[in-house]
Amino acid sequence: MNRGDRVGGDDGVNSQRAVRLFVHSFLIALGYMITRTLGDGLLLSRLGSDALSTVMLISLPVVSMISLAWSRMVSAGVLVHGIAATRIGLAALSCGISLLLSTHREAWIPVVMLYLCAEIRGVLNTTQMATLLNEMVPAQDTRGLSLAFAGAPVAGITSGILIGVHLGGLTPPQLLLLAAACDVLALIPILGLERIADQSPGVPVSLPSRRTIDRVRIRRLGRRLMTMIVLQVLVLAFVGYEWRLATGHLFQTEENLLTAYFARFYAGCDVITVLLQVTFASTMIQRAGLRSTLLLLPGLLAVTLPVALITNEVGALFAVFTVARATDVIRRGLYDQSLVMLYQPLPLMARRKLIATVNGIAKPAAEWLAVLTIFLISMSGTQEVKFNLIAVPMTALWVWAVWVAFAEFRACEAGHPVVDR
Repeated sequence: MNRGDRVGGDDGVNSQRAVRLFVHSFLIALGYMITRTLGDGLLLSRLGSDALSTVMLISLPVVSMISLAWSRMVSAGVLVHGIAATRIGLAALSCGISLLLSTHREAWIPVVMLYLCAEIRGVLNTTQMATLLNEMVPAQDTRGLSLAFAGAPVAGITSGILIGVHLGGLTPPQLLLLAAACDVLALIPILGLERIADQSPGVPVSLPSRRTIDRVRIRRLGRRLMTMIVLQVLVLAFVGYEWRLATGHLFQTEENLLTAYFARFYAGCDVITVLLQVTFASTMIQRAGLRSTLLLLPGLLAVTLPVALITNEVGALFAVFTVARATDVIRRGLYDQSLVMLYQPLPLMARRKLIATVNGIAKPAAEWLAVLTIFLISMSGTQEVKFNLIAVPMTALWVWAVWVAFAEFRACEAGHPVVDR
């Protein structure tokens, strides 16, 4: 029996779950992309690129506390109700920011709140979708995973059209109200999934010969996955910061140009991501294997990032970091989907706790470390390109972490088949 058998359910049920998760992913991702695009654009245009590291430093403690609260909530067995609570909270926050932007256009507080809202959405979206996908879609159903994952890039395309193409017709406050509506609507497709998720730990085992993975091996796989993801977060944080800085320097304080550029860039990446997912993502994972697929992203960055060490010219840095940032297509189209599969050897509750720990504690901690490093280097007056002196060797470590995490994953699968208890 293959790995997909341990999840249970026929093809029709699995397809229905994948479609519902696609809709949920689309709606929460659309809310995120709206706030992310507006947050980046308004922050750089109204407060300037010099404020970026400070705002990032301020936002992370709040994001970390919310992530920790979510980690404890999901570890206690609350999933769908927890998702509903966070979505209602985010909708209320978005409405409040919309009102502040309408009544206090020149104030800096709503801009910072908007950036913070985008950060909160990002971490909660990642954690919640990873948990839902692990519990609702069989690991071997790569087509179902691809469909569910496609919700986010389709949302990116939609937000690009709304913001990048029709920017003059929709104001930031109006777009934030749309984001709030997306949060509320996103609850509809997952309401019926509550009973399935809650009953998953008690699903009967079809093969009595299966046994639980040893706790030591669970901890080893967890540590390796955590190391891999922390390095990923650090590298991508440096890349994202450098890209935003280079973009801000190139466009200066042109608010509409900045916002439109971010929207169109995200939309362009999302178009490519969707094409990747619906054409050959599942085929590539099956034929090339998980390890090769996971190594593709850090491998490309290992080749691209060193180029930024040999130039200080704004246009050249913009080009290099735009290319590096565009590897997000690989992350969302292949890497994240493959990463979900690495959790599969773990028992359900151990898997749920690890996902919550990684995304709720380790990931925000890594982001905090990256932002603190960025803040200290920025305050010291060191040239921005020096961030790559940190990112380049970390990319090499990331490649190593992927290799050893996959080796542990294989050991779990080959020697210790899993039973969810």
